[in-house]
Amino acid sequence: MEKGIPNSCWILNRVIFGVLFVLVVQLNAYDSIAQECSQLVWSKEYQLQWEDFMGVPDSTILLYETLPDALSVVFIEVVIDSLNNYKALAKFDQCKSWVSIRTDMILNHERGHFNITELFARNLQSVLDKNQDDYEYNIDSLYHEIYLMCEESHRLYDSKTLFGTRDVRQKVWSDSLLFKLGCN
Repeated sequence: MEKGIPNSCWILNRVIFGVLFVLVVQLNAYDSIAQECSQLVWSKEYQLQWEDFMGVPDSTILLYETLPDALSVVFIEVVIDSLNNYKALAKFDQCKSWVSIRTDMILNHERGHFNITELFARNLQSVLDKNQDDYEYNIDSLYHEIYLMCEESHRLYDSKTLFGTRDVRQKVWSDSLLFKLGCN
């Protein structure tokens, strides 16, 4: 091992950030979204703020053998509107997401997870729109396929940015996500 480059065990033992990525399929009436006060729907006009992390750290959840400094619970929910159209929404669960240390670096990284989830919600929506009239296609298998790709993207994001601690890589990812979402 080269001097100054930590081995993977050292990195895993010292990781201070983590994200629990949860994807949930829930088929509800689209109108029920307004009643969900503890789940934010992704919006181009709003970025996560510290006040959105309302959960309490759970010391029984140990990621990478240490308790992370922040945990975002983000997921894609599929709802059915009054016209029986599917709608894929990226959501952030305020009650289950928490933070123990507040820095701009951590907040920016957690925003990235919500943005990744939105990209995959858009991908799922595109596929749903193309198959809206096909009653024989299986929404569960389609969702599962998108879920696996989204989950892998979250892992890659954490790995490449070292959970947001690599400033340059974090900026590249953040800028790229915002560009893909049309937010710049």
